[in-house]
Amino acid sequence: AAQPMTIIGSTGPVLAFVATLAHLASKMDLPFLPLYSWTGLWTAFYCFLSSITSFSNSVKFLTRFTDEIFSVLVSCIFVVEAVSDIARTFTSPLSNFTKALLSLLCATTTYTLATSLKKFRQSIYFNKSIRNTISNFAPTIGVITATLLARWARLSQGPRAAALPCLNIPQTFATSSGRPWLTPLFDLPVWARWGAALPALMAFVLLFLDQNITVR
Repeated sequence: AAQPMTIIGSTGPVLAFVATLAHLASKMDLPFLPLYSWTGLWTAFYCFLSSITSFSNSVKFLTRFTDEIFSVLVSCIFVVEAVSDIARTFTSPLSNFTKALLSLLCATTTYTLATSLKKFRQSIYFNKSIRNTISNFAPTIGVITATLLARWARLSQGPRAAALPCLNIPQTFATSSGRPWLTPLFDLPVWARWGAALPALMAFVLLFLDQNITVR
């Protein structure tokens, strides 16, 4: 109560967890979306138990060392994922050198603009309100600029030479893969529905640490 709302999104550890869960589903020949859904339901159950027992009060026992370790973990996951994706464009047989360089240029542009504009708050240009706005939206400005750069390269060089991978958007209002809107929960075997409680416990720990450490 009286705590500012926080955005619950896919942070580094959660993203790594989802990727691991997808790999586990593929290895065990289980449908991913039903497994993901049952994991989410179990995670919601754990979060419910945590809320009614005020389990978040246990955060007071976590030290600054725990906070820093978790922050380093999140940072490392994001950096490794970004570097790995760019490196794959140089080694993938489906890519060419032009696409690889364009990917590297877009990533460098995003990072440089985001970090540079983030420091704009301490500059002497414009008034304080404009400086703060530019600093707050530094990552967004970097992403938009890199997106426009990739679009310009595609239009000027052609899609065969400089088309970077993008989201496949259907012509009609539908899911990107054509799957049903509702996940078939009962396509998952009964034993797997109960077994999803174990990865859900790991997801709960990640969400608990992420939401309680980052807001204090």
